[in-house]
Amino acid sequence: MQDVLEHKTQLAGQVANLKQQQADRLVEHELANARQQKLLDELRQSAAVAKEQQEQLQHRVELQEAELKRSVMELAEMQELLDKRGQDNAELIERVRLAETERDRLLKDLEESRLAKEKKNSESSSNSSSTGKHSEDEFIVVRQADATGSGSASGSDPDPDPEVTSPPSKEKLRDRLVSLESQISELTLTNTQMQDAQLEKQLGINLLGEQLAELEKRLRLSEAEKEQLQLDLQLRLQQLTVQNQELKLHAEAEQEGHAQDLEEQLGALRQENQRLRQELDTSIAQAKFRQAIAEEKQEITDLDDTDTTEYGTYELDKLRALLQAEIEDRLGSSQPQQKLERAWNSLSERWHRLDIVEQRLVDVQNQQLVSEHEKKTLEADISQYILQCDELMKNNELLLNELDKYKRNKLETIEEHHEETIVQLEAQLEEARHRLEASLSCQQQMETKLSSSQEKAPLESELLAKLEQKVQEQLQLQEQLTSVKKELDEKTKLLERNEEQLTKQQQQIQEDQEKLAELSKLRETLRRKEGDLESLEEQLTFIKQELEEKSNQLKTSQDQHKIQLAKIQSQLQVEQEKLREQLQQQERLEQQKELMEVDQNQQLTNIKKELAEATSQLFECQEKLTVKEALLAEIQQQLLEASEETTKLQEQLLNKEQQSGLSSEQTSQIQELQEQLLTKEQEIQKNQAELAKLQEALQANEEQLLTKAVELQAMELQLQEKESQLQSNQAADQSENLQQAIDALGQEKNELIKALQQKHQENTQYYAEIQRLQPFEQQLKDLAKEREKLQDQIAFLKEKSDILTTNLLTEQTNQRLLQQQQAESQEQQASVQRDLERLRAHLLEVEELHTQETVELQRDLEESRSRQAVLEQQVSKSSTAYTSASIRANQQAETLQAQHALLQQQRDELLAKLGQYEDRELKQQAALTNLQCALEQFQNDKDHDIEMATQRIRREMQTQLDRQGQLQQEMGALQQQLAEANQGLRAAARLSDQLEAGQQTIAVLRDEVESLKEANGQLEQRLSSSESSQTDKIDKSLIKSLLIGYVVSGHAGDKQQVLRMISSVLDFNAQEADKVGLNKQQSSWLGSILGGGSVPATSSGSSRGNDNLVQAFVQFLEQESQPLAQLQSRPTLLSMSGQMDGATTSSSSTSSAAAAATTLSLPTNAQIPSTAPLASQQDPAAPGTPPVGGSPQSLAMGSNEFAPSRNSSSILKDILSDS
Repeated sequence: MQDVLEHKTQLAGQVANLKQQQADRLVEHELANARQQKLLDELRQSAAVAKEQQEQLQHRVELQEAELKRSVMELAEMQELLDKRGQDNAELIERVRLAETERDRLLKDLEESRLAKEKKNSESSSNSSSTGKHSEDEFIVVRQADATGSGSASGSDPDPDPEVTSPPSKEKLRDRLVSLESQISELTLTNTQMQDAQLEKQLGINLLGEQLAELEKRLRLSEAEKEQLQLDLQLRLQQLTVQNQELKLHAEAEQEGHAQDLEEQLGALRQENQRLRQELDTSIAQAKFRQAIAEEKQEITDLDDTDTTEYGTYELDKLRALLQAEIEDRLGSSQPQQKLERAWNSLSERWHRLDIVEQRLVDVQNQQLVSEHEKKTLEADISQYILQCDELMKNNELLLNELDKYKRNKLETIEEHHEETIVQLEAQLEEARHRLEASLSCQQQMETKLSSSQEKAPLESELLAKLEQKVQEQLQLQEQLTSVKKELDEKTKLLERNEEQLTKQQQQIQEDQEKLAELSKLRETLRRKEGDLESLEEQLTFIKQELEEKSNQLKTSQDQHKIQLAKIQSQLQVEQEKLREQLQQQERLEQQKELMEVDQNQQLTNIKKELAEATSQLFECQEKLTVKEALLAEIQQQLLEASEETTKLQEQLLNKEQQSGLSSEQTSQIQELQEQLLTKEQEIQKNQAELAKLQEALQANEEQLLTKAVELQAMELQLQEKESQLQSNQAADQSENLQQAIDALGQEKNELIKALQQKHQENTQYYAEIQRLQPFEQQLKDLAKEREKLQDQIAFLKEKSDILTTNLLTEQTNQRLLQQQQAESQEQQASVQRDLERLRAHLLEVEELHTQETVELQRDLEESRSRQAVLEQQVSKSSTAYTSASIRANQQAETLQAQHALLQQQRDELLAKLGQYEDRELKQQAALTNLQCALEQFQNDKDHDIEMATQRIRREMQTQLDRQGQLQQEMGALQQQLAEANQGLRAAARLSDQLEAGQQTIAVLRDEVESLKEANGQLEQRLSSSESSQTDKIDKSLIKSLLIGYVVSGHAGDKQQVLRMISSVLDFNAQEADKVGLNKQQSSWLGSILGGGSVPATSSGSSRGNDNLVQAFVQFLEQESQPLAQLQSRPTLLSMSGQMDGATTSSSSTSSAAAAATTLSLPTNAQIPSTAPLASQQDPAAPGTPPVGGSPQSLAMGSNEFAPSRNSSSILKDILSDS
């Protein structure tokens, strides 16, 4: 019993440890809950951000609504324009009707005049025939009278009758015949003239018919334009909707692309930073390396421009003196001459390096001069651009003022005289753009015809005056003809005035269009110039920075050179000491002398070849320069010719202005002159571009010459080095010859330098010539300014002509009004009324069409608004979806619970069963304390198993955390999908695609759900298979121990208990149990140990509790009897007690278990198979799976696994011996 008590105390300590562990796990669980709350807060923040984005979207939607309203207003304006067009069409139709009536009336008048003329011609012909007959009768009567007179004189009385009249004489008759013939000829002339007049009238009528046809064409064109405007309106609406969608998409893409661009820029800046650091490191390393080389070799010498010659001569003299002194010493001391040669080689190398440093200084100075020159040129260009911009701004202001004046004058004249012309001008502005060229040609033809008709009109009036003087009988005809002619003149005048108005209006339209085009061009040029100025300013800043950097580099280099000079001066003293050492080293180099001579000869030949190539390249450059000079001369000649042509054009313009007869031909000539000026300006610009190209070519040639000079100097230096090496290899006796050769080479060098200087002078001369050509460019600019002045004068003259045309328009409108008042009559009123009725019907049809169109537009607007409302609903749905997604993130898988409804039902049933078993478990705790005595031997193994279990639990927690991370990633992916859905909601055109994408995602999620269900089914099958396999396997040792216990036990109750154990292990049926005799009421030895005792048959609850204890103990024994490989996946009695405890906690906190069930997945490696027959009898559908939800303690305790270290038979023997 003491041992039992000790075991109890140990078990109590272990229970306390387990409780502490459970408390720790609760703390960890609370920490995990706190983390989840943080995640929830973050999700809420993201939801707030999403709400802000939704507000932004709503703001954008409002803006789009405002844009739609504005588009509706524009549509209303376009409808007003269409109404105006309809009014204009009605006016044109009225005019056509009036012209047709006038044509009919003229035709009637012509027919009447023709009939009257024919009547008069017939009457004149009858009169002439009657007068001829009368003259013949008189002639016959006169002859008869003469005959009778002679007869009577001879035969009758001598006294004649006094009453008889004397007949007319022949002369009178002849005069009368002549007068009649002249009258007949005059009448024939008048007849021919009348016929010509009739032909002219017919021509006028034909012209009127052509004009009517043209007006009908214009009406058709206006109707076609109306239809085009309607189509344009529809297209405009479509474009506005498309633009709206594009703007939405563009804004979203810009937001996304802006972040990407910022990231790319950061990456690029980081890369540049790394690259600059690497370059700095390399530059620092190179500088250190150079300094080390300078300190080791002591051969870097850098001299200023002023001290180069003096210092060089001083050093040369000094070195020569030293050489002579050492030569004398060496000759006196009988030392070899090779040391002298080595010393000479070292000196020549130093001279060569000094020359290289001088060349570098010259190059740096040249670069500085070039940069300064570029800076000056850029400043000059900027000043010129600024001046040009100021001039352009002034011209722009002048043009704007002129436009205002012109508009004011035009509006004042229109308001003073006639208001109907406003609508006509607005309609004709749009029509004249397409018909200017055709109308101008037609107008010129009409003007020629009208001028010819006007020239013939005075002739006709003169002929009519003569006819009035000669013939009084034709007064009625003349009056009719004059009336007809007056009417025709009135009609022709009306036509002329209409045509003049058209021409003037077209001219005004052309001028307005030209001015607008000029203004637009000026604005574009101003914008371009501003952009150029900004780019030039940026270039200036960049160049200034480069110049500052170069100046700083030059200063640093000069400082370094000064420091190096000081070092070199110190080094020279050291070198004088080292000369003696070098003379000793020259003895070693004598052996290599012979090999070096061959290499040097080859190098000399190569150098000579390179010199020949350089000289040939120099000649080629000279030839190119000559060609470029010739091109410059040609360009100058072209510039002179262009200037002469501009002067000629200016003189022509002055002459035209002096004439001041601003007719249509003169305006066309002025336009031609302006076009010529533009062509000349283009040619001048081309010449300027060619000049710039030539300047660039000259600069490139100069740079090439400089590079060639540098290469020549380098070649000379190489020659000097080779010659110095050759001289060093020779004996000291040949030193004087070498010095002479060096002098010759120096002379050649000087000659080459002189040649290079000459080339440089030539280049400077070319540059001076270019500068001399710059005044010509200024002259060209002055010419351009003069051209602008001439254009201003032309514009002023155009303004004067516009004023005159406005005055003429006023006069013509007054005359037209008077003529209209005179021409109105009852017939015209009737025709006008008919036309009005017809036009009213037409207008009603047009208004119906307009109403239909407006109804369709309103329908479209309502549809767009409905779509917008749908979009807003979808946005609200997306917001609700987003909030629901956040709620899902808070709950972390409630949607999956709906999909796994069957599993939840099973879990609920198991929880209900566990709740029923809670009371029983409370009663069984006392029995568990007794059973824990049997587990004393597992204390040591248990600690290790607990550690393993804690590690495994931690792993599971990590897996759960990883799963939470994956869920968060899925939430991020869902948020991205929500953002994409929002984008799709914004873009109405992509709604269908996004719906399809949503359906696809739903299908994918359904596939995932089905896959999860399949996985769950597979897990359940595995569980069932594992349970069936476990239940079928029975250990021999267990059955052996049970049989031994049954045989050994002497008490009948003990045997009955052992039989029950065997029946539970072998799964006896009720019949088999009856056969064995297990259903009899007997007391159990194990119940006496556990404190149960004998129980009556009526107490079913206690018997069930004992049976449950027995089943748990049997299950424990079965698991203990299995091998180690299978025991790792099976629970122990302690784990089962932990499950019972977890069930109590789970019944108290079902809400938290439901939330945590979704977050924690089922571990596949720690599933608890239940082989209890009672559990299987109660719910065969539940294969002993642990609850899906629950606290982590329940999971941990449910998944605890303890590997046994002893055999189950020995444990049974110990328990039986204790009993």
